[in-house]
Amino acid sequence: MVDEILTESLLTTTDRSAYLYSKIKPIFTDLFVAVIILLIGLIIGKLLGRLVQKVLNSLDLNKLVKKFTGINIRLEEFFGKFVSYCIFFVSFIMALDVLKLTKYIMYIVSIIVIIMIILSFMVGLKEFIPNIFAGVYLHRKKAINEGSIIEVDGII
Repeated sequence: MVDEILTESLLTTTDRSAYLYSKIKPIFTDLFVAVIILLIGLIIGKLLGRLVQKVLNSLDLNKLVKKFTGINIRLEEFFGKFVSYCIFFVSFIMALDVLKLTKYIMYIVSIIVIIMIILSFMVGLKEFIPNIFAGVYLHRKKAINEGSIIEVDGII
């Protein structure tokens, strides 16, 4: 009787462990693959960024831009870093896709972009709305007529 209870208890513990392992293993596998993708993306991004910068440096892009425009801009470094960051971004998106988080992160980014657009619009309206009300007020009160002389801060 005691042996049966111990055997049954041991089996259920083993079964539980196997079940837990079967659920956790894919998570760690996906996490490992995502980290590998990020590391490879960082390495490739750095290498290609430096390669682009060296190629543009061999073409003397900065000197050409300064010669034609007269402006001293470091375009070689800019394009090198731009290529690096693009590759970093792509590898980050690929890692999120492996973790099946891309959809949620894109929703969050979309919401942030929409909020930024709304805030920018509101900041733009901050100066516009008081001017509209002032214009309507002046028009209704007929405070300024055609031919009126207006003086503001000593300027006529």
